[in-house]
Amino acid sequence: MDIKLDETKFKQYFHYGLDYKKEDLLDSIIFEASREKNKANDDNTNNLEETIKFAKNLYVQFVRFIDLASEKNKNWYKSVNSETVTSEIMERIDFLEENNLIYIVNYEPFYGIYISDRDPGTKKLGMSGADRNEQIPNWIKKDILPILKYLSNLEYENPYQYNSLFLDTKYARSINNYNDEATKKIKSIYKTFLAMVKPAKSDMYNFFGKNISKDMESYIQNNYPDYWTVTDLKEQVMDDKYSEKIKKHCKNIEEQFGKDLLE
Repeated sequence: MDIKLDETKFKQYFHYGLDYKKEDLLDSIIFEASREKNKANDDNTNNLEETIKFAKNLYVQFVRFIDLASEKNKNWYKSVNSETVTSEIMERIDFLEENNLIYIVNYEPFYGIYISDRDPGTKKLGMSGADRNEQIPNWIKKDILPILKYLSNLEYENPYQYNSLFLDTKYARSINNYNDEATKKIKSIYKTFLAMVKPAKSDMYNFFGKNISKDMESYIQNNYPDYWTVTDLKEQVMDDKYSEKIKKHCKNIEEQFGKDLLE
């Protein structure tokens, strides 16, 4: 994945909750979706549906990791209501179009959403999309959007890490809100998560240490997932069962490659 997570920014904005205006967030996402799809070089370069889909994918991440992560009684990212997300995006697109902040092209080859630019001759009629974009707080555009893009890609490329990071976010929010009950519950859920999935690559490598061949390393790289946490959640809940799982998997690899490294 080309986009990297800025852990410092992630902790700053996602571990404490945000004071934001929803219209600023939605407009920023819609404008970003327009720019992303219009500069693409694939068959969907100017596809209106793809632009809207891109905007929805970003907004889903925001709802999950900011709004849902703060709700005590919802613990899993799939609790997001897809219809509500779609409705909010489409309503905002309609508002922007009605106010001449964007324009929508519905014919080939220019399908898409475009941000209206400044026009000195018509400036008196109202603000342009470019003007509206300048009104949006810079931290939303420069810090939040890259994180939302990262999460959107991560959900499909590495669901292990995605789930881990979501639970980690709820864990951080519970700690920062001094909610001991919620913190304990998230630890329990993450322990269940560790019981369900394969050991993380990093834990396998740590177990083998230097006693690992290139073939074994390649096997782990291709057959085991990455997942980690920004906080100490993972370290807090790792127990003997998880350690035994690591040892068992490493022993199987040792036997498969004919190595006697675990004695």
